Amino acid sequence: MKTQMGVVAAALVLAACGGSSGNGNGGTGGGTNVVNFGGAVGLAFSPSALTVKVGDTVTWQGDFATHPLVSGPNCGQPDGKFSNTSGSTYSHTFMAAGTYPYSCNVHCGVGMKGVVTVQ
Repeated sequence: MKTQMGVVAAALVLAACGGSSGNGNGGTGGGTNVVNFGGAVGLAFSPSALTVKVGDTVTWQGDFATHPLVSGPNCGQPDGKFSNTSGSTYSHTFMAAGTYPYSCNVHCGVGMKGVVTVQ
């Protein structure tokens, strides 16, 4: 009986955690994921690649005046899916599966790029 209770308790802990794969949402949709940039991170996004579920929100945190965020596969060619140029946080909820590349509009040429994959 004591062993069964331990197994049940472990199962409940795992269920509460959602079996997360490190993207903050546990694979259930509706999760929030954070990408940091600038400051201590430098000219990079951390993490630079993120996999989320349809319905999840990604929040970027950094200085958008210095590092304007634009979506699009090519430097200097935004695709208009999302962008932000001011403040210190920006959130976007991804409602369709796909691959969403983005970059810092100023530092894209030196590799300040990222991608969100939505499953």
